[in-house]
Amino acid sequence: MGAELFTLDPFNRGFVRFPRSMEEFPWANDPPTLAVYIHLCLAAKWKESSFAGTTLGAGQVLTSLSDICRRSGATERQARTALTRLQASGYATVISSNKHRIITLVGQGVVDATDLQASS
Repeated sequence: MGAELFTLDPFNRGFVRFPRSMEEFPWANDPPTLAVYIHLCLAAKWKESSFAGTTLGAGQVLTSLSDICRRSGATERQARTALTRLQASGYATVISSNKHRIITLVGQGVVDATDLQASS
């Protein structure tokens, strides 16, 4: 039964690895920040691609505050605080416009195509 869980199919979009050291992240005991970070890791591009006319690199997400709230379960205030904490601790950078935000995950949250090729 266990092997069936990991069978590759056309809908499988890969895996995101989280280090055990995540327990030691500065905001690990803050559930909204952790939820936002996990959502961003799952949503981040793993190779360069274009979305809505914007080219995104590995580890980047084109999103909005309302989308972050909807997908992470955080309130707007919690999501804003989470993004501030992620930036302050060096785990993300955020570029905002009137339409969307481009969030770049820095360091441990990024798995790019070369990591995937090396492990296969």
